[in-house]
Amino acid sequence: MKAEPKNPLGGHPMLYARLSDDGKAFEPQRNLMMQSYVLDGGGTLAADANGNVFVAWHAIGKDSLKGEDNRKVWVAASRDDGKTFAPEYAVSANTGACGCCGMRGFADSKGTIYFLYRAATKRENRGMVSLYSGDQGKTFQSEQQDNWKITTCPMSSESFAAHPDGGVYGAWENDGQIFFRLIQNPIKLNDPTLFKAPGKGGDRQHPVFAFNKNGEMLLAWAEGTGWNRGGAVAWQHYDKDMQPKESGRLAGAIPVWGLPAVIAEADGRFTIFH
Repeated sequence: MKAEPKNPLGGHPMLYARLSDDGKAFEPQRNLMMQSYVLDGGGTLAADANGNVFVAWHAIGKDSLKGEDNRKVWVAASRDDGKTFAPEYAVSANTGACGCCGMRGFADSKGTIYFLYRAATKRENRGMVSLYSGDQGKTFQSEQQDNWKITTCPMSSESFAAHPDGGVYGAWENDGQIFFRLIQNPIKLNDPTLFKAPGKGGDRQHPVFAFNKNGEMLLAWAEGTGWNRGGAVAWQHYDKDMQPKESGRLAGAIPVWGLPAVIAEADGRFTIFH
C-alpha cells in the first residue's frame, strides 16, 4: 500500500496517528516530515504525563548533503497530547546516524526525554549515542556511550527501562554482545558502570528488558536473527543488586522479522514475548 500523505521533500513520510478523544478510532494519519527527508531506519515516540508527545527519526535535512555521516536525529514536538505538532528540529550532534538501525525514545516519570541511536561518523564509528532533555525537549544533551569500528550497518535496535528508584537504563548491542547501563542525566547521575550480558556473544541483537517492583531485572535478546531469518530468544535474570541469576535460551522462538519483548507483571514475575 502506498503511504499517504507524502513527504513534501520527497521520499517516505514519517506518519503519525492519534487515538480520538472518545477512544473509538484513530484519527487520519499525517506526515510530520517537513524539514527532512531520506527516512530509513529509526522512528520512535515518547510521551510524558503532561501532554507532551515527541516523535523522532533520523534523516537528512533539506539543505544538507546526503550520506550517513550527514544524517541527524529530528524531533517533532506536540504540547497538546498529540493533537498538533510544531515543525521538526534537529537535536543530535555531528555524529551522523546509521541508516538502517532503529532508535528508541523514552519519557520517565518526571517528564525527562531520552533517545538512543547509532552513530555513523565517517562511516566507521557506529557507537551508541544517547540524547537527554530535562526541559521538555527544548534542548538536548548528547553523550557517546561506546564505540564500534564497523563500516556496515548492523541493523540493530535499542531499549529503555525505568528502575523503581527512578533511574533510567538503556540497552544495546556492540559487536554481537549486549550491553546496558544507567544513562539518566549524563551530567549529574551517570553511573560509569557498563554492564555486559554474561556468556559469549557473537550473534546477540535486539535487547529488551524490564525491572519489577523489587528492583530485579530481566534482560532478553535475539540470537542468530538476520535479514529474512528468525532465531533464538535468550534471557538473563538479575537480582536487585544487578547480580546475574538464572538464564535461559529457546531455539527457534523468534520468527522471521520478529523481535522479543519483556514486561514485569504486577506480582513481580516477568513475561517474555517472542
